[in-house]
Amino acid sequence: MDVKDTSGEAGDNRGIHHAVVTALGGVPRFHHATLIPQAAGHLAAELAGRGRLPVLLIDEAHLLSHDQLEAIRMLTSAQLDSASPLAVLLIGQPHLRASMKLGVLAALDQRIGVRYAMAPMTPGETSEYLRHHTKLAGRADTLFSDVIRGSVEAVGCGG
Repeated sequence: MDVKDTSGEAGDNRGIHHAVVTALGGVPRFHHATLIPQAAGHLAAELAGRGRLPVLLIDEAHLLSHDQLEAIRMLTSAQLDSASPLAVLLIGQPHLRASMKLGVLAALDQRIGVRYAMAPMTPGETSEYLRHHTKLAGRADTLFSDVIRGSVEAVGCGG
């Protein structure tokens, strides 16, 4: 499996198609009208030619605009809903789920096969997380007081 980091390339809906074409080894066309079928063609070729289902993973998906989410929907329906040419993982904050329920995104929401929402960390998990990451940063001493840790836990819905 090839993993390509295209962070920062998908600034608009043209950027999503551009990132897909680039990640699959193509040279993106300039005009959006020709870029859309080019992206669909590269996705189809990846599946048919190499036997691999491309995976589009978008972190911070709650920051995507409706137009960007619609561009993703269009990528998933290249074969008139008979099969999707790629798998899409949208990773984001809880309000992504609410945004997906809006009528304008109903067609994309219907294509979601699996949903998962992480529960907030418990106070103990939050303390361990802070301890672990301060240790990774090179600090062995206690950096956060109990009051600060409690505040972090409360803000993070863990307390």
